[in-house]
Amino acid sequence: MSDLIALIDDKDRFKEIYYGSDFSMHKKPEEFIGKKYQDAMPIDVNKLYNKFSRKVRENGKSQRYEYSHEIKGEKKWFEITLDLHKDGRSIIARIRDITDRKKIEEKLRENEEKYRSIVENTSDVIMLTKPNGIISYLSSACEDVLGHPPEELIGKQPWIIHPDDLDKVKNIHYQSLNGLKGSNYEYRIVTKNGIIKWVSHSWSPVFGDGKLKIIVSVLRDITDRKEIEEQLDKKIKELEKSELASLNIMEDLRITVNELEEKKRELTERNRQLEQITEELKIANQELNAAHNQLSDINKTLEDKVRERTREVERLLQQKDGFISQLGHDLKTPLTPLLALLPIIRKRVDDPKVQELLDTVIQSAIYMKNLVMRTLQLAKLNSSNIKFNFEDVNLLDEINSVLDRYEMVFQE
Repeated sequence: MSDLIALIDDKDRFKEIYYGSDFSMHKKPEEFIGKKYQDAMPIDVNKLYNKFSRKVRENGKSQRYEYSHEIKGEKKWFEITLDLHKDGRSIIARIRDITDRKKIEEKLRENEEKYRSIVENTSDVIMLTKPNGIISYLSSACEDVLGHPPEELIGKQPWIIHPDDLDKVKNIHYQSLNGLKGSNYEYRIVTKNGIIKWVSHSWSPVFGDGKLKIIVSVLRDITDRKEIEEQLDKKIKELEKSELASLNIMEDLRITVNELEEKKRELTERNRQLEQITEELKIANQELNAAHNQLSDINKTLEDKVRERTREVERLLQQKDGFISQLGHDLKTPLTPLLALLPIIRKRVDDPKVQELLDTVIQSAIYMKNLVMRTLQLAKLNSSNIKFNFEDVNLLDEINSVLDRYEMVFQE
């Protein structure tokens, strides 16, 4: 049993506690018995308990909250669930150590921040596409590369392709939706302002449970490179037509070739960076899926344990009530004949001293019967139907009654 389950009465005092040997808190659980929740628990937790216990008693609905506390130099997280007891005032509190779950959630947040940092700081467009072709995400570079802000394209299946490249792009689009991988496909797009741009498109499918889950694409603006290539092609054609090309043209060609080589080196380096980014995205996605599955398994196991421990507490409470009831019955059984026979014996005895001793015995038997009856009444305190009867008592009369009852004992 890894959780702690406590019964707290209507005065917020711990009455009963059940816990496993591996459960750890800021003090031993058995030290809570008889103390008020506000005295036993950390100060920063009391406000939360006061708030949610009040709601439980007002509407009878279960309440759940979390808190953290440092134990032996380590920050521990706990989840508390409050349920109304069947008596209508007491509360059953289940305290669960959720430190491991919190660590997993923190790891998820770190992975998400790492993923977001990679995507938002690249000059290329990162695009996520659902298996139905709908775009679900576009990075912030979208407007610079595609000429449209992300919000105009997300949630749609837009076609901003140049008409001359439409058939080619449809073909690679269908390939991607069928789970095939593609790299460095080049085509033209038309921006919102009518500007024609060249892009290089690479994509990789992501599968889960044997099915296509998402398509991760990277689109790079290669317009400058295409313009240089076009200029180079034009110059080459001009050189082929003219046998008398001037030295200036040759120099221009050399400069253009050098620029092209430099661009080629830049593109090679950016391709390497893109492959690295794609691999990091894949690893981050795998870590997110593994952490999500682990968290789902932990939640399912913990919910099953809570239901099992609740049934165990209710069974133990029933056994306790049954034991006290049987004990009271066993004590009353021998007292009944004593209370019936002792007065008869007293009438048949003439010795005054013996009569006084019998009076003492009779009074003691009556006292024992009342003690048993009060014990049974105390056992019924768990019942929601218990009612208290209050009456005035004269303390002097009670003291005199005790002195008279045990006069013979005091004289001896």
